[in-house]
Amino acid sequence: GVDQLDIYFASYLPQFFYSMIAPITLFVVLCFINWQSALILLGCVPLIPISIALVQTFAKKLLSKYWGQYTALGDTFLEDLQGLTTLKIYQADGYKSEKMDEEAEKFRKITMKVLTMQLNSITIMDIVAYGGAALGMIVAILQYRAGHTDLTGTLFIILLSADFFIPMRQLGSFFHVAMNGMAASDKIFALLDVKKEETGEIADEVPQTNDLCMQDLSF
Repeated sequence: GVDQLDIYFASYLPQFFYSMIAPITLFVVLCFINWQSALILLGCVPLIPISIALVQTFAKKLLSKYWGQYTALGDTFLEDLQGLTTLKIYQADGYKSEKMDEEAEKFRKITMKVLTMQLNSITIMDIVAYGGAALGMIVAILQYRAGHTDLTGTLFIILLSADFFIPMRQLGSFFHVAMNGMAASDKIFALLDVKKEETGEIADEVPQTNDLCMQDLSF
C-alpha cells in the first residue's frame, strides 16, 4: 500500500485545493448572471466534503483493521511456507491449512466491508452532486420564467452547474485510494517510532586464539 502514497501527494492534495477554489470562482462569475442560482449551487457543494468527513471517521477504523488483517495473513502465509518441510514431517500441514483458511476468510470479510463502505460513499457523493446540479438548473429555469435572467444566462448556468460539483466529486474518488496510502503510512510511522531496546553492557569479544571442542553430544 506504500505506492498509494504517491496518489495522495500527486493527485489528492492538488485536487483538494482545486476543489476548494473552483466552486468559489464559479460562484463569483455566476453572481453577475443570477445570484439566486449561484447561491443554491454553492450551498450544495459543502454537502460532499461533509459526507467525505463522515465516511472518513468510519473508514479510519475499518482500514486499520483491514491492514492489520492483511499483514497478519501475509505473515502467517510466509511463516507456514518457510516451515512447510517441518509441518510435513510432524504431519501438522493439515492443521495449518485450516488455520490459513480461517485467516483468509477473515480477510475476505474485512475486504468486503471496505468495498461496501467505498461504494456507499460514492453513492452518497453522486446523489449530492447530481441532486445539487439538478436543483441549480431548476432554479435557473424558474428565474428565467420569472424574467430575472435572459436565455443566454440561463443556458450558461445550466451548462456550468455540473462544474460546481465535478472537482469535489473527483476529490472523493481520490479520497478512498489516498486513505489506503495513509493507513499504510501510519504503519510505517509506527514501525519507525519503535524504540531500540537497551542491550546493557557490551559483551567482551571472543578471543581469536581459543579452540572450541564438542564431545559426547547426542540428540
